Amino acid sequence: MGAAMLGVLAGMAASTWVKSPREVTAESEPPPPTRLTETVDRRVLEETVVLRGTVGFDRTVDVRVRPGEGERSEPIVTAVQSSNGDDVKAGQVVAEVGGRPVVVWPGSVPTYRDLRPGAEGDDVAQLQAALENAGFGVGSDTAGVYGPGTKDAVRQFYDSIGYPVPTTGDEAEVRAAADEVEAAERVLEDARDALEHATSAAAGNADEDGATESGGGDSTDDHDAGSPDNAATDVDEATKQVERAEEDLEDAREAYHATVATSGPMVPRSEYVFLPELPARVVRVNARVGETVNADQALLVLSSGRLAVTADLQARHERLVREGQAVKVLSEAADSSVEAEVAAVERVERQDTSEQDDTASGSGGEEAGSVAQARIRGDFPDKMAGADVRVTIIAASTEEAVLVVPTTAIFGDPDGTTRVISVDGERQERVEVTTGTSADGFVEVTPAEDQTLSEGDEVLVSE
Repeated sequence: MGAAMLGVLAGMAASTWVKSPREVTAESEPPPPTRLTETVDRRVLEETVVLRGTVGFDRTVDVRVRPGEGERSEPIVTAVQSSNGDDVKAGQVVAEVGGRPVVVWPGSVPTYRDLRPGAEGDDVAQLQAALENAGFGVGSDTAGVYGPGTKDAVRQFYDSIGYPVPTTGDEAEVRAAADEVEAAERVLEDARDALEHATSAAAGNADEDGATESGGGDSTDDHDAGSPDNAATDVDEATKQVERAEEDLEDAREAYHATVATSGPMVPRSEYVFLPELPARVVRVNARVGETVNADQALLVLSSGRLAVTADLQARHERLVREGQAVKVLSEAADSSVEAEVAAVERVERQDTSEQDDTASGSGGEEAGSVAQARIRGDFPDKMAGADVRVTIIAASTEEAVLVVPTTAIFGDPDGTTRVISVDGERQERVEVTTGTSADGFVEVTPAEDQTLSEGDEVLVSE
C-alpha cells in the first residue's frame, strides 16, 4: 500500500516538472508591451535661465592716467588710496602717481589736455563747475575761460588736499615782462619831460622875437638856432617821441598781462580724470605701488549710476537671453526679491586676475578673455548693493495658461506634420498638433481645428 502511494506521488511530481515543447516556447516569449502615458496639463510654460549675478552700479568707467604735455618719464604708482567697494566722490584723490595726486571730477567731456591759465573750452567749464560745487569759487571768470579766478580756485583746492599746486610759465619771464613795463614807463616819462622842455623853449623864443620886432632890431645868425621854426620842429619831434613811448608802454603792458594770464596754477592731464557720473564705487583696483603706469590699463575701475545686476552667460545660454526679457532677482542675504528685465547682452573683455587673487586670497581668479554678460536693470534697494544674487531670466513664456505635454509625447510624420497619440483605455487616436514654447521637458501644443485634445487627456509617451 505504501509503495503504491509513493508511486502515485512520484508520477504527480514528474508531470509537474516535465513541460511540453509548446509550454516551453510560450514561457520564453517577451511579455506584452507596456504603454507609458502622461496627462495633458494646462499651465503657463516658462523657459528659464538661472544664473548667479552681482548687484552694482549700471555704468562702469575706467580711471586711466596719461602723461601731461611734455612729460617724458615713466610714471610710477606711489600710493593707492582706494579699495574694492569704496565709495568715490567728486574731488577725491584715488591714487598717487609719481608723488602727485590723481583726482576724479564729474564731467562728460573726457580728459585730453593740460588745463592751463588762458585755456578756453567745455572742459574748462567742467572744471570750474566742479570747483564751484566743491566750495572753491572761480570769481568773475567767464564760464569756459581759465582766468585769474579759476587760478585762485585751483590753488585753494590743491592746498586743501595737501599737495603743492602745479604751475605753468616761467617766473623769470613774468619778472622780465614786468621790467619791460617799468622801462617803458621811464622812457615815456623822459619823453614827456623833453616835450615839456621843447614846448617851453618854443614859447620863450616866441617872446624874444616879439620884443626884437618891436625894437626894430635885425636878427643875427646866432639867433637863428633858436628861431621859432627850429623850436616848432623840436616840439614836433618831442611829441612823436611821446607818442612812440606811449605805444611801447601799451605793448609792454599787453605782453606782461599775456604772460601773467598764461602763468600760474594749472591742472596737468596726469592729475585729473573726468567721469560721467559721481559718486561711484570702486569695482576693481589694478594699480599697485611701485608699478609703472600703463596708459592702456585702468588704475581703477569704477561703477556709477543706478544699481543693476551683471551676470556672466554660459555659451549655451547666449542664444536664449536677449534684451527686454523679464527677470526675477533674489538676494538671499538681503532677503529681497525684485522684478527686473534684461537691459543688454554684450561681450566684455576680462583681464586675467587669477595671479592677483591667488596672491591675495589663495583662491583662483578670473582668466583673461571675452565673455558674454547680461546687464539687468530694476529698482534695486540700496541694501542689495554688492550682493551676490540668484538671477532667473524668463527666456520664453506663453504669458497665459496653455496645453502642454512632455516633449517625448511628440511624434513626427513623414509628411512633416506633428502629432500626439491620445489614449483612452484600449483606444488610441492620432491628434495632429502645432507645437509652441518648450521648457523643462514640456512643450506647448495646439490641436488642429478639426481635432480635439483637452486638459486631463492621456497621451502616449512610449510603447
